[in-house]
Amino acid sequence: HSGNMSFVFGSPKSYRVNDEQVLRIKMNPARKLICTLTSNTIAIWPPGKYRVALGYFDRSSIVDRGFLDNIYWRNDTDFIVTTDIGYIESYSCELSGKDVAHFESDTEFYTYLGELKKLNVSLIQSYNIADSIIRWLMFGENKKSLVVGTSKGDILLLRLERNKVSFIDETNLCEIQFYINTDIDSTQKEKTYGIVSMEDTSILYMTYSRKLNLFGLVLSDGRALLLKMKGKSLQSASGYWVPVVDATNMAFNHPHRIVSIGCESGNIELFSIDNFLNLRSFSLLDWGIKSEDTGGVECMQWNPTFRELAVGYKNRGFTLWSFYGCRIQCTIPQIEILMQDKSSTRSNLSEPLKHGVGDMSWGPHGYYIFIAEKETSKMIEFSYVKNGLSLNPNMCYNDFLLQGSDHLLQVYMQGPLPGELKWRNIRIPFEYINDNWPLLYVSMSRDKNHIALAGENGFIVYNNSSGKWTLFSDPNEEKRLKVEGLCWYKDNIVVTKFTHDERYEIVFYPRDAISERNVKGRLPIYNDKEPWYIDCNEDYLVVYTTDSFFYHYKIEENATGRFDVTLVQQVMVSANLSSPISIMMLSAKHEFSTGLIILYKDGELYLSTPERGMHCKLGKDIEHFWMDEQWNFGNHMLTYGENGIRVIYTSEENLDFDRGEVEVVDNFEREVYPLGFIPEWGVIVGISHGLSYTKSVSHFRLEPKFHPYLQILLLSILRFDEEKAFKLAKSYEHVPHFMYILELLLHETIERRLGDDTFRKVVTLLKKFPEKYPYVVATCTRKSDPDDWVYIFKFVENPLTLFQKSLEKQLFHLCGIFLKLVLVVDGENTSRIAALDLLDAILDNNQLDELEDLLRFLTEFLDTNSSSKVKDRRDRAIMNYGKTSLEEYTIFALVQFSNLSKIELREILTDTILDIPMHDWRRVLHLLHDQFSFPFPDSLDAVECVGSEYLEYFLSEMKYLGAKTWILITSTVLLEIETIMDYLTDDLAPTYLLMLSAEESTGYQQLYEHIKVILMNKS
Repeated sequence: HSGNMSFVFGSPKSYRVNDEQVLRIKMNPARKLICTLTSNTIAIWPPGKYRVALGYFDRSSIVDRGFLDNIYWRNDTDFIVTTDIGYIESYSCELSGKDVAHFESDTEFYTYLGELKKLNVSLIQSYNIADSIIRWLMFGENKKSLVVGTSKGDILLLRLERNKVSFIDETNLCEIQFYINTDIDSTQKEKTYGIVSMEDTSILYMTYSRKLNLFGLVLSDGRALLLKMKGKSLQSASGYWVPVVDATNMAFNHPHRIVSIGCESGNIELFSIDNFLNLRSFSLLDWGIKSEDTGGVECMQWNPTFRELAVGYKNRGFTLWSFYGCRIQCTIPQIEILMQDKSSTRSNLSEPLKHGVGDMSWGPHGYYIFIAEKETSKMIEFSYVKNGLSLNPNMCYNDFLLQGSDHLLQVYMQGPLPGELKWRNIRIPFEYINDNWPLLYVSMSRDKNHIALAGENGFIVYNNSSGKWTLFSDPNEEKRLKVEGLCWYKDNIVVTKFTHDERYEIVFYPRDAISERNVKGRLPIYNDKEPWYIDCNEDYLVVYTTDSFFYHYKIEENATGRFDVTLVQQVMVSANLSSPISIMMLSAKHEFSTGLIILYKDGELYLSTPERGMHCKLGKDIEHFWMDEQWNFGNHMLTYGENGIRVIYTSEENLDFDRGEVEVVDNFEREVYPLGFIPEWGVIVGISHGLSYTKSVSHFRLEPKFHPYLQILLLSILRFDEEKAFKLAKSYEHVPHFMYILELLLHETIERRLGDDTFRKVVTLLKKFPEKYPYVVATCTRKSDPDDWVYIFKFVENPLTLFQKSLEKQLFHLCGIFLKLVLVVDGENTSRIAALDLLDAILDNNQLDELEDLLRFLTEFLDTNSSSKVKDRRDRAIMNYGKTSLEEYTIFALVQFSNLSKIELREILTDTILDIPMHDWRRVLHLLHDQFSFPFPDSLDAVECVGSEYLEYFLSEMKYLGAKTWILITSTVLLEIETIMDYLTDDLAPTYLLMLSAEESTGYQQLYEHIKVILMNKS
């Protein structure tokens, strides 16, 4: 299956054999062994669930043949290494018969590593074949001949024999004709470029694609070229220039007929092999990361599915890109950290691969990638989880599964809000995964209650509700079952298996009793075809075979409880289409029994109904698709690919997507990869990676992201059916981000200039939500270009009218937004009056949240251009507020007002009577404690609390104004005894002591006694 996308998860692991830098990492053809190369040593590792060196060879005694440079696997156990002075050495790996655990000092490895055997790595033969560096080597189909490319441009065809090497054929780049702007398979060469001179350049990198029969070469001067073999002779090759000037590396993607070129700038350019058109570029510049931060591209490798490109940079970092340019992973910190490069901060962080990448190799099934880090002796391993939805498109759309090699990550909704998505880590039982690693197939039942999982052999079932697992009752049956496909039919697991007589059959296993004796049905594949895909809906089974045939079966349960499966029809799909990477079988509720949506490897999406013989194209350059069958307003589908995210929908219940409306979802982030969508929220769910660092470890997190798309559907439906659009919007009114969706709806209408009629329809729809309408208009208009405001207010009320309505409802925040619109639309005089009305209302209601912005607005537009009458009104409002606050003893609000307005209390209270009636002294004392969160004292020691600074400011202002009674009470709360005695005059002392004597707190009782003593001593 090649539609799944990978996401890095957890902390990278590192391994080393010795203290030498790892130069090369290569996986063997069966992906069962991985070889690491240093300049003098060879180490063999298992790339699976365990990581320990199985074999080791030290060749430091034969350095006269040069230092090791590269490795090429001949088959699963034999390989050749090249040296930097033109030698090739042939090696073989053989099992030693000894368990790895016997070589480990840590006994905890014994249980887990006992199955692994040590390998003896032996040097078989050594040959000197070139006088320059060998850049590339390929074995012929018989494994006895090989083709070698050297840095000087020589291409040699050799035959290896026991004690010698025979030269069969050779050529040089300078003997080959090169062309530009030419179809690579055309016999007509339109433009000739001539031959390559090797005097001033050399081959820097060389690769080969057997599927495309193409050599790829990068020259040291930055040019890149392709060689195509026309026959068995090397002289038959013809060359083609790729239009780049700073190439450093190259990688072929044969399923898509693409060559990717890594450049010295750090960019990656993707070209079509057919016509050399530049399809797209991958660049880190959008994230503020420049070529001087990374250096050029050192190495690249497409993952086993050819859907993701791993890129290692020369000086720093690693990036993983999706086929259409989503940045799935990046080890380099964002720009704010890059700016600290010259400080010690970076050197103390455990940033992975901060010295650059030397080489890399993908592990089995793309679950791991192994990377050689420069300037260290480490091999770094990143672990990935894959999007299980793409392996089983019929999974429910609001439950997302990420599939690891030995576990699942399930994204589930913990509550009703989009922010309440959580990760559940589902660990597969050791007794299953230990023998059947890695996980290969995952399928969720349509009711979302069960998940079936299959590894190398057998399968198991997970109950989402209970958290319990169901395994085969007989382990031997599990070992004999080789699963080739997996799906659900009601509460049965449907498995495609390869039988002992080398035939395929489909078997129905009951979910709760997995055993051969409980099988409810068997079906041999028609005509012994090889199945690629199976799926069921409520009544039917569909089988898609590797030779592009669909087989359509009817499933019926007989009286014994077993299934009778009857072939209804067979249909061959067009042979001109590439193989599919994802297929979704629609439910039987539609007008046909077996509707299929098929995504092919070349990015083309089709709706197919085999029973009608219909196969219509829905789009191209698509990477993934998702569809909701439960929508009450027709049918809609989301696609992701070259053109970002698109919404395709039909307004009726039919599935005429080929005649449906297509809308693009704008502003989807290029570092967020979509997992699917949640129709009941109207949002797309995607994943981006978060990266955190400490001094000892870095950690990759998976962060869910949300992007609304409902506004796109609303806008499109509005054009032809306003009532339906309203019903659709009304059905989403309960979602917490509904107002944001309406804001995006208005924003899209403004940005896309859809015409007066559409604008009126949008405004009419918004007004049907009267509580949301003014907020939507205010926030959207404020964020739009002021040049558009006149146009907007052709269709919505004047901003002054909206301001006044908001003021009546005491929506002060909204008033503040409209006020700025009033200034632009209605002018300064109107906005001044409106601002003063808002100031009066804010102060009357003591709602100070908007005060700071309002006073700043008044200051900017009143102080220089206003009449004295307007200024007097503002000052009078402020004075009245100060007087009222003092009279009502709302002192904290008064101090807060002074702080927000930047007006000193001494100015606000200039004309205010500054005295507290004696009968209110104790009340004011308690109010100050409460408003400023001051605890009543336990002793005479002053207490520091949150309100201390504000209360001290109030006391200082009262001292300036000479307000004796306020000074006394405030200094009492602050326990400033010296200040109390300074202002405690003979006429105030009796009342003050009476107030203290009534207090029960220990501190105030002590203060009472203390002041009494001072007064007695004075007298």
